[in-house]
Amino acid sequence: MSDLYPVIEESTRNGDDWIHSCGTTVLSKIVIHPIHDGFIPLAGSGSVQREDVPYCPKCQEEPSTNGAPITRAFIDEQEAAIMRRMRSG
Repeated sequence: MSDLYPVIEESTRNGDDWIHSCGTTVLSKIVIHPIHDGFIPLAGSGSVQREDVPYCPKCQEEPSTNGAPITRAFIDEQEAAIMRRMRSG
């Protein structure tokens, strides 16, 4: 997890909280990533993925609610559905 969120590596746990090396309690922001899984570029079904992003309010800017898109090829989704049906049947 520390590779993804360096602020956690720089922090220590105190009960349910994480305390950053500067002494500030680490906060979390929900970031919404649109999923682009349509036939054409930037198209999708309207699905999103939510991510809780930790940050230090003293040392870092608050993350934007609008996250980077996640691209999934339509064919990958079709193949995943086929594999799920094969496993269950």
